[in-house]
Amino acid sequence: MSKDKELEIQLQFLDEAQEYLGTLEAALLGLASSGVDIDRVNAALRAAHSIKGGAGMMGYHTLSAMSHQLEDSFKVLKVQRHSIEVDAELEGLLLTGVDCLRQLIECDRAGTPANQHWLDNHANPIFEQLHERLGEPEAEDASSILSPEEGQDVIPMLFQTEVERLPSSAGVSH
Repeated sequence: MSKDKELEIQLQFLDEAQEYLGTLEAALLGLASSGVDIDRVNAALRAAHSIKGGAGMMGYHTLSAMSHQLEDSFKVLKVQRHSIEVDAELEGLLLTGVDCLRQLIECDRAGTPANQHWLDNHANPIFEQLHERLGEPEAEDASSILSPEEGQDVIPMLFQTEVERLPSSAGVSH
C-alpha cells in the first residue's frame, strides 16, 4: 500500500475516532443526575471498543491502550450498574478520560507521540482513579456484558477480545 493511501486511511480512522468521542460524551453527560441508562452505557462501550480496535490496527498503541482502559470502565459500569454509585466525581473522571483520548487523537493526527510528562502526570492518573473507583471487569462477568434480551452470541465477542490481545504484527508504532 502506498504511503499516501496509508495516511489517508489513518486520517479517516482519526476522523471516525473523533466522532466516537462525541458518542462517548453524549452517553456520559448527565450520568450522575439521570443514573445509568443501559442504552447509553452500551453506546459508550461500543464507541470505546471501536476506538480501541481501530487504534490498535492503525498502530496507535497509546490510544488503543487508553481506550481499552476506558472500555473496561464501561464494562464494569454495565455489569455492576445496580451497585455502583454514579456521582458527579465519577462522571467527571469518565469525561476527563474522554478528553485524554481526544488529546491522543490530536497527537496521532499531528504525527507526534504524546508527551510523556502529560501521560505520567495527567492521563495515567485519571485512568488509575477510574480503576480505583470501579475496579476491572471480572473474567466470569464477560457473558454478563451482553444482555440476554439482546439475543447476541457471546462467543464472537470473546474471540475478538482474545484476538485483540495478541501482539500486533502491523509493525507500525506510535
